[in-house]
Amino acid sequence: MNAFSKSLKDKFSIIWFLALIIDSVAAGDYAENSILEGWVVRIELSNYVQFKNFQYDLMYLVAHAKRNSQANNFCLVGYRWPNGAVRAAVNWKEESYLYIWSGRRIVPEEYGDYASSLIMSDSIDLKHSVVDREDQMAMSTYLRRDVEGTLEDCAKHGVEYELKPFTPPSPKDMDDW
Repeated sequence: MNAFSKSLKDKFSIIWFLALIIDSVAAGDYAENSILEGWVVRIELSNYVQFKNFQYDLMYLVAHAKRNSQANNFCLVGYRWPNGAVRAAVNWKEESYLYIWSGRRIVPEEYGDYASSLIMSDSIDLKHSVVDREDQMAMSTYLRRDVEGTLEDCAKHGVEYELKPFTPPSPKDMDDW
């Protein structure tokens, strides 16, 4: 690739990126307050391999918390950043937690297989880690306006998912792997 082609490609990339931001902001599509800063566009989670079959991750999380005997409701909304990174905000309504999930490398085909990444994700305890302030005061707390902005964005643009009560399968023996 010669210098002219590379320069043209770089300019096109910058123009595309700016158009994406302008389109998103002009449409009033950008959440003003959010715990996630810098994202440029919402994504459809089912179009990204790291979020396919997310119901298994939700099931694994619920079973790990021993809440699988009741219905559990979630809201999931995905975002993409300028560098191509994607993340999802996952609101577990009954437990009042908000997870920031990067997804996983391997798509689980069933419950338990590779479905533990959500448990290991950063989370916010919505009952104890949210404060009413104008400015951030500590790393372990989140501003109410930012949390509420993320929850509102999820309610408006995210996927609502109800997980009915279930019995998790028995753990596999080493011979089953």
